[in-house]
Amino acid sequence: MDDSVIKVLRRNGSWKNSKSVLTNEQSKKEVSNNFDEDFSLDKNFGILAEEIKKRMKLKKEIKGTKDYNKNKKNDVTIVAKKELLPLLKNIEALTNQRDNYSKKINLIDEELEKVKNNIMSIKASYEKDISDLKSNINFFEQSIALINNIKGEE
Repeated sequence: MDDSVIKVLRRNGSWKNSKSVLTNEQSKKEVSNNFDEDFSLDKNFGILAEEIKKRMKLKKEIKGTKDYNKNKKNDVTIVAKKELLPLLKNIEALTNQRDNYSKKINLIDEELEKVKNNIMSIKASYEKDISDLKSNINFFEQSIALINNIKGEE
């Protein structure tokens, strides 16, 4: 029935009259059927509510494990980063030291090259002096050989 029809029947009292027409037995059956239906519905809603609660718990648990796994991964990542950060800083410091030492080594190599060049120039100077002395000695030997030739001695 339409809501407006029900309202009209209630105002006129026809609604009550129509119910009173039912026998007492029929009304008891209806009441018990209604009660059974209400109980059945309540029971079904209760079962449905329990099922919904179970599913919600499962969803929360699944979400919780996903969140836990994500948090665990994030925690592992954070812990790894915390452990690696001092090591990375140490690597950076060592790299800077290495660069500084490399620069110092290059400066030392340049100084060694200068010393080497100085030694080579001194060596060249001495070699020149030695060659000059050898040529002087050769000059003396040639002079002695010439004198011996003139004398007829060999």
